[in-house]
Amino acid sequence: MQIKWLTIASFILIAFVIVDVGCQGSSVQNIHSTPTPIIIFSPTPQSAATTVPLTAGTALPIPPVAGFAGTFKESGSVPAGATVKLTSYAGTPVGAPKPLALRRASSGASAPSVGSAIFLVSQQYSVPMSLPSFPSSAWQIPSSFGSGPFELETIDGTTGLLADTESQATFSAGVATFAGNSATFSAIPGHTYWWELITGFPSPPPTGCGSSVVSAGVNTAGQTISEPDLCNFTWSLQTSANNAAANTSMHVEANVPVLSGLQGPPAPPGTTTGLLSVALEVNNSVTFNSGFFNLSTRLPSTIPAGGKSFFLSACTIHAQVVGSGALTYLGCQDTPYISSALPVTGQTVSFSGLPASLTLSGSAGFTFSAQGSNADSTDFCFKHCTPPPTHNYYIYTASIYY
Repeated sequence: MQIKWLTIASFILIAFVIVDVGCQGSSVQNIHSTPTPIIIFSPTPQSAATTVPLTAGTALPIPPVAGFAGTFKESGSVPAGATVKLTSYAGTPVGAPKPLALRRASSGASAPSVGSAIFLVSQQYSVPMSLPSFPSSAWQIPSSFGSGPFELETIDGTTGLLADTESQATFSAGVATFAGNSATFSAIPGHTYWWELITGFPSPPPTGCGSSVVSAGVNTAGQTISEPDLCNFTWSLQTSANNAAANTSMHVEANVPVLSGLQGPPAPPGTTTGLLSVALEVNNSVTFNSGFFNLSTRLPSTIPAGGKSFFLSACTIHAQVVGSGALTYLGCQDTPYISSALPVTGQTVSFSGLPASLTLSGSAGFTFSAQGSNADSTDFCFKHCTPPPTHNYYIYTASIYY
């Protein structure tokens, strides 16, 4: 037995010497040899799950993971015997949707961002239900993530649609709270709904001020869009049920101060000061039911709401790019809608939406990308030998004045 092992060892030693000598005897090195690949497996994020009875007005626990925790609180009437399964992830698991809302910090920003999801909670409901608003929630966040600002996106993982976005209402002692937007939340059994806590998007522009953009798929049931505070304004926009075709997208842009001239609707009679404009465009024609453009904004403390009358003016702005020319705004293409005095609660001004349906034509792309067009072209024949193509844009724009 000892002789057999010695024979094997001798053979291995001889083979090693032959290979080594062969390599040393060559004067040409193979500098293009492919190294052995190093495979790094991404770890599955920590997770925890629980299934609890669903009760309106009762805090539902978010399973704690890696220093994250919190609660959800549903509103409205909940069917008897309903349950919800909540699963927490300290990171993005396989199959979870990535953040969807595209944000641009200001009109001059060159790199929009969708931010980064730092904590995700999936929900699966046992029975169908329709709740009058999205749940309010509180999120315990490890100190390593700072104080935000944080946002919350709700995504239907089955359809891939962005259902809701929210900015944090408060942050104190490591807890971010979200009030829950006042749009109907309809849950379907078999669907997985993701609540994604997001950070890392561009900071709001300084007072002065600018614009911010959110991009999302259009939900035929309607949806609520909101953003990080813009110039100390906090706002949310609720669309109505509509006939959007599959894969229709929309961009929503907020501007402080209001868009004026041919870019915005006229000021309502008797007003002198424009505060905020919100503009929406879609890439396919969509008819929105009445209640479209339900807009709510909380004014900054520097603009006391007391003693003022606020009005909303809105219309569809038409814009064009001819050939390789610059984007040109042509003003309202329809009769501007002027509201009656808007209701005011504290510092919050609200508009309940248009009283009739509205059809918004699809844009040829989106205007914030068209704004980079250059009027000059190095191709002489493109400008002078063929009729230049015309690209049309339709932006429904509403402005609040007092």
